[in-house]
Amino acid sequence: MTTQYTWTQQDIADLATKRTTFVDVLGPTPKKGTPDHAEHTRMRIRLKRAVEEHLAASAATPVALTATTTHLPGIAPAFSFGETGIVWPDTDLPLTDWQGLIHNLAQVKRQYHRYLADAIAYGRQLYGEATVQETLTQSEFVLDDLRRADVLMHLPDKIARTAALTPEQGYILSRELKDSPEDVYHQWAATAIEEGMSPTLLARCIQLGRVLTQADLDSQTGRGSGGIITIQHIVSQYQKWLNQVGGLPGVQKMSAADRNRLLQQHDIILKVVNLLE
Repeated sequence: MTTQYTWTQQDIADLATKRTTFVDVLGPTPKKGTPDHAEHTRMRIRLKRAVEEHLAASAATPVALTATTTHLPGIAPAFSFGETGIVWPDTDLPLTDWQGLIHNLAQVKRQYHRYLADAIAYGRQLYGEATVQETLTQSEFVLDDLRRADVLMHLPDKIARTAALTPEQGYILSRELKDSPEDVYHQWAATAIEEGMSPTLLARCIQLGRVLTQADLDSQTGRGSGGIITIQHIVSQYQKWLNQVGGLPGVQKMSAADRNRLLQQHDIILKVVNLLE
């Protein structure tokens, strides 16, 4: 028989004001893989939701959506989201409610895939994979959104909750560092934040295993200076092609006909080389 968990409204209030902890109310976390651990996890989620609802109900004014919020504080029950737009109430909204809605919509746009990942993970934990998949199918999500959310689920929680990390940077970290030790995530997250890296630059740095500047990346990709293709870019792309065919040994293994066609395609390069000699 699993442990039975109970709490009082005072426990919720004390947790909201941090006068007590979840361990004080629920006890230590049981061993993973046991029925007690699963039940403890479910109860912790429910208790956390109760605390957040208590905080929202006691707030004097609407606040922007945060990573720990499970609802939209600025959205009053007087209106709802319809299939084609917001259904407004018959009476005017208070200014603070309208402002809260605007702030929340902006936050949802910025953190959409992170929120979707959290919601899916929450559903899996409480209701199981089959129910989650059925709900996602019925909701007709775009597959790319589900893919990005799935990638973000692999991001260590401490990294995911780092406010200074942009959602795009978090996605790149999760995609490029999947199954890496957590200290590696922390190292690259700190670098991305400190250097203010774009997603493209961060991905390239992780792939190379070293820190590049934006100028370094531009020289490799031919960007910068109005997007003019550079020799460095040509060499980089040529090296990629050479690697794909197996390097110099791969060229040597080509048939005579393939080598002849390749030689003809190199005609302009050979002319430039002859001029440089």
